[in-house]
Amino acid sequence: MLKCVMGIDGGGTKTLLRLTDLNGNVLVEQTGGLSNICASTREVVGNNLNELFRASKEKAPKDMEVVAVAIGSAGVVDRDNVLFFKEFLRKVTGCNNVIVQNDAVIALYANLENKPGVSITAGTGSICCGKNRAGDFHRVGGWGHLFSDEGSAYAIAISVLSEILKSHDGRAQPTLMTEKMLSLTGVKTVEELVSVVYADYRDKSALAGLSHVADMACDENDNAARAILENAASDLYYMCKAVIDKLSLSENEFTVVLNGGVLKNSRVVMDEFTRLIHKNYPKSSVTQAMKDAAWGSVYLALDSIKR
Repeated sequence: MLKCVMGIDGGGTKTLLRLTDLNGNVLVEQTGGLSNICASTREVVGNNLNELFRASKEKAPKDMEVVAVAIGSAGVVDRDNVLFFKEFLRKVTGCNNVIVQNDAVIALYANLENKPGVSITAGTGSICCGKNRAGDFHRVGGWGHLFSDEGSAYAIAISVLSEILKSHDGRAQPTLMTEKMLSLTGVKTVEELVSVVYADYRDKSALAGLSHVADMACDENDNAARAILENAASDLYYMCKAVIDKLSLSENEFTVVLNGGVLKNSRVVMDEFTRLIHKNYPKSSVTQAMKDAAWGSVYLALDSIKR
């Protein structure tokens, strides 16, 4: 019987499952629908995970035994969510050794393992966490789009739409974001834009997908678009600052790891965020994540069977 572990990164847009042997060699990689319990219903999350497991099982060795499962999900906030994932994963995998963490924790673990530092994630949503040399852990943000998600693609998209409407009302200067948003959504007027957003972009991840309009307009020197992106960078910086200061990380060298599409694809956000970190924390280094968060779940699962 081939013993293996399962690591899962459950995001607000998609879920990545990785199955490895006990030496960390990849056996299966499979992507599926979202598994953020706060952004959707348990029924939807459960259906998405069931489909993900079904697809991964078809690719997996027939004689395998899953001895540890770890998941990091964007929706793991309270005890009830942890229990939901533990019970669900035990049932569908047949494995009792299940670890449930927030997605920020697995992103941190994937790239830093036991080193001190910070992981900042800005994708559909946003969250930041870190740990120091003493092993103390602190988390900031990630409370969902109704209360938090500053600097995320969702927050940027909301700011873009707000600025377009202010411009339309005459409360702000004209912006290139209007033309680009109309083109992207396939409508001709701002009034039509409002209708199509409420009809077709009510889903958090769908709305977040409109955020790149800010980058498109910024590339053509639109001041309003640049302000939105720089504000996003500032929001992400202050999330990081709260973690750094709480853990007293600035007393020694430490690393800030960037995760998520905003910090990977938006040059303005990434550059401004990096500038703020280096300016205020000269002992820091900033780097893009080299390993995806699912590896963090794999490492947690492997560590659980070594104890």
